[in-house]
Amino acid sequence: MSEQHTTHSSLNLILPKPAELVTLPSSMNCHDHDYTQIVIGLKGRAEFDVNGYGNFVGPGQGCVVTSGSAHAFGGVVDKSDILVLNLPVPSQVEPLMLQKFNELNQSEVYFQLDVQIQRLIHLLVAEMQASPDDLLL
Repeated sequence: MSEQHTTHSSLNLILPKPAELVTLPSSMNCHDHDYTQIVIGLKGRAEFDVNGYGNFVGPGQGCVVTSGSAHAFGGVVDKSDILVLNLPVPSQVEPLMLQKFNELNQSEVYFQLDVQIQRLIHLLVAEMQASPDDLLL
C-alpha cells in the first residue's frame, strides 16, 4: 500500500510499518509483497481484487491479502481511507496463524467486522493519528 517503510537494524531489511493509515487514489494500483496484510475500510468505498476475486470494502469491512497474492485496489468514492495491518514475515510470527491466513479460500478473503470491533478500530485510528510516529500502537 503505502511506500513508507522502516529498517530492521539486525537484519538490514526494509520492513513495512506494522500499521498504516492510507488514502487510496481513485485509479487502480496493482502489486504483491512477501508479507500478509489485513485491510480494513474506514471511510468511503474501495474496490479490491485479491488473486482474481473482487469485492468492495467500505467502513467496517475488510480483506486479507496473503503473502505473494497479486492484488489490485483503488478508491471508488472521493476519499477512501483504509487501515492496513502489515503482519510480520513468517519467521517472526507464529506459523499456525499465517498458515490459517494462507489457507483462506476466495470466499473468506473478505469480511465484515461487528460493531464492538469497529469501535476498537476507531479508537486505534484516533491514537495513530494523534501519534503517527509511535510504532508500538
